[in-house]
Amino acid sequence: MNTQHLIPARQEDLDASRIEEFSARYRHHYFAGEPEIVLFKGVRELMVELAEGGARLAVATGKSRRGLDRAFGATGLGMFFAASRCADETHPKPHPA
Repeated sequence: MNTQHLIPARQEDLDASRIEEFSARYRHHYFAGEPEIVLFKGVRELMVELAEGGARLAVATGKSRRGLDRAFGATGLGMFFAASRCADETHPKPHPA
């Protein structure tokens, strides 16, 4: 593996002028592999069981709203969540908001 293409382990070691470049490469590779992402075995059944038991579920994620909507659309799990909050809608984690 050519290590010159790896992102530094510590954010403070990342040259600020290259942040957008690294972000763009991350998005490229993430989106290229996104169709291959599958649910773990038993997740759909668990979600049905929780819903039938009256559980109210919410999701807080570092994804954007567009990203979460894509994930919900691809998995069909959006109907199980009463609420969701995305990184582009509020303060980032771990802020209590």
